[in-house]
This record gives sequence, C-alpha cells and structure tokens, in this order.
Amino acid sequence: MSKRRNEILHSEGRYFRYFRVFNECLGWIQIVASPFLMGLIIGAIIYYSNQTTVRLCVGVIIATTGLIIGMFWATKYYKGGGTISFISKNFLNGNH
Repeated sequence: MSKRRNEILHSEGRYFRYFRVFNECLGWIQIVASPFLMGLIIGAIIYYSNQTTVRLCVGVIIATTGLIIGMFWATKYYKGGGTISFISKNFLNGNH
C-alpha cells in the first residue's frame, strides 16, 4: 500500500474506510473483467467454430489465462495508487 493511501486510510472515519475498501474492490473487479471477457470471447469463438473436446480445452485455457492476467493487472494497480485512481485516470484521458 502506498504511503499516501495509508495516511488517508488512517485519517478517515471508520465507516468511510469501509466505503473506500468497498469501492476499491469494485474497481478491482472491473479491471479483472476486461481481460477475462476478452479471453472468454476468444475462447468461445475457438470452441464454437468446431465443437470438439480439444477446442473446448483450448477455449477454457484461453479464458483462464485472461482471468489470471486480469487478476495480476488489477492487483498491480491496487498496490500502486488504487484501482479507482487508475480507472478515473483512464476515463478522464478518454481511454474508455
């Protein structure tokens, strides 16, 4: 956790801290969802083009890889400056 975020958490009231943690968790889920959904779509396209067991395994592996990448990515931003900060910077810069 960054020093600035640590100072903010200790200076805020108890209920506001819970609200902040809840928002960070929602931001984490939003960041994870993007690569996971991309992997899920790519995996579904691979599987539904020719429905075999091998293609099902490949599709599941691609979707799982997207989920794992999303989890690492979201955790990186959570530990850095916070997920909400990352999301709002991208939204304000027009990267949405």
